[in-house]
Amino acid sequence: MVGIGTYTHPDLVPLPAAATGAAQLAALLRDPTVWGLPADHVTVLGTGASAEQILSAVRDAAKQVTDTLLVYFAGHGLRDRDERLYLALAHADADHPQVGTLLYRTLRDVLRQSGHRARYRLTVLDCCYSGLAGAMSATTIPTRADLAHALEEPTAELGEDTDDHGDVVLTSAPPTRRSFVPPGAALPEFTGELISVLQHGITGAGTALSVEDAWRRIRRRLRDRGSPEPQQFAQNTVARQVRFHNRAGIDTPPTVTRRPWRKACASWHLLLMVKDGTVYVGEGDVGNAGFVALDAASGSRLWTTSIGRGGAIEAGEGMAYVSSSVSVCALDAATGAERWTHRMPYCSRPELACKNGAIYINRDGVVEALDTATGRERWTRATGIQPFGPMAVGDGALYAPVDGGVLVMDTETGTRLRTLNLPPSVTRPHMALWGRTIYLGHHQRVYALEASTGIERWTYHTDNGAYGMLPTVSSEAIYLNLRNGGDRNRIAALVALDAATGRERWAHQLDNRIFHGIAVADGIVYGSASTGYVYAWDAATGTQRWASYLVDWNLSPPVVADGLVYIRSEKHVHALDAATGERPEYGRS
Repeated sequence: MVGIGTYTHPDLVPLPAAATGAAQLAALLRDPTVWGLPADHVTVLGTGASAEQILSAVRDAAKQVTDTLLVYFAGHGLRDRDERLYLALAHADADHPQVGTLLYRTLRDVLRQSGHRARYRLTVLDCCYSGLAGAMSATTIPTRADLAHALEEPTAELGEDTDDHGDVVLTSAPPTRRSFVPPGAALPEFTGELISVLQHGITGAGTALSVEDAWRRIRRRLRDRGSPEPQQFAQNTVARQVRFHNRAGIDTPPTVTRRPWRKACASWHLLLMVKDGTVYVGEGDVGNAGFVALDAASGSRLWTTSIGRGGAIEAGEGMAYVSSSVSVCALDAATGAERWTHRMPYCSRPELACKNGAIYINRDGVVEALDTATGRERWTRATGIQPFGPMAVGDGALYAPVDGGVLVMDTETGTRLRTLNLPPSVTRPHMALWGRTIYLGHHQRVYALEASTGIERWTYHTDNGAYGMLPTVSSEAIYLNLRNGGDRNRIAALVALDAATGRERWAHQLDNRIFHGIAVADGIVYGSASTGYVYAWDAATGTQRWASYLVDWNLSPPVVADGLVYIRSEKHVHALDAATGERPEYGRS
């Protein structure tokens, strides 16, 4: 979901409604009464997104899809003399459409090539001249040959109407017409109608809405008011096969009330993970450690498991994976029932990562991959390097932070692809992977490296922050937690950097408080402090939104999901309202 809200060219007016529309559509797609996608299956890119970042995000998502892939863009659209469509990004040049833009055909090619396994590919474009994506007239009903030409498919390869695979493209306007944001409106006209259909449904259309149902309703509404007429270009019967829940045709399920809560759960370490409606936390002391699964909405205990010392946890695909110093165990995420156990030599604390049907283990000098369903070994590779910090998986590669840099391995074979080396003075960097860039924080520097080559894109240096900087990345910015380690000659601060250039956007002094970590969600930055406070700041400006005192002092980094902020302390698990910071009354536990 891409929404470009601001532009630098004087002839391209700001479109905050585009960014708002992308965010609202993303929320609807996650809603179980509309489509019910897991949160991590929806990626939202904003104004700062470059063409490379957009294409990388589409490629990475497309490679994993076997059913339906959806790509949405809202912003300005430009065309050249050859009637080619360009999607205008923040630094687009209105007079030279090839500059600062993304050529639609390039997006389409990446979508098709990377998403060749997807059964359905849906593209939605809300921009001027978007009908150029299909290059058909709005005044005629397209023939099968027209569709073949628009989708660049040979006519002979188009099957009968019973075929149910291929592409569908929805556009907000014909090839020669502009799209509009009505004066004072919060959403673009086309996107607003699409959101209205998804939010309210269509009476009499049954329990499910197809893309074609939605298009016909939107087309009629806009045509009746004299607005540009949306276009639909569909291969085979895809427009009738891609379906959403119809809110007007089903009984609305009970709304899950997500109120702040606090649950007693003592632990010697502050591990906290939230995935698919479940909160996973450690419980017990050093000699009697275990893990607990709590309902994310209420805090109710779902199940408990006992494991040995030194555990980590990962979750995905309906499973939870817990480790001890001698094993990794797969549990049913709903019940906690054991599925399989993998034994291994004693290690201090293994790191886990789960992606695409594999669970990766980084332990003392060894990295191995197991099949998530069976626990069978896929590959094992000796590295001879001690692990440090969580791993990341992207674009067919496993990134493992180690002393002095990052080890990069092929996810399918375990072959070492390369090692991204840092200066000898850099040991144990904190790593974050976003798209095709790796961000590494170490003491007073942050390095941005090209993930495929290790080439340095930029370096940020500060005289503050005596201890490791922990980079947290969103689509447009990197947020740094500068900790002064108690040295009052240094300033503790929260800093926002431009993800593309490393330039400082804003900095917020933290009065020498020690922050244990930060999280970013829905335009808000959250941080937990050693003083027992949790804070929220506006991600764009650094303005403080709220502060909430939790009484407990030693706090984990925050995790944000479904409108709640989750925090772990040595005695409790807390869930706060993400918008207001509201916490429960501590008479209840």
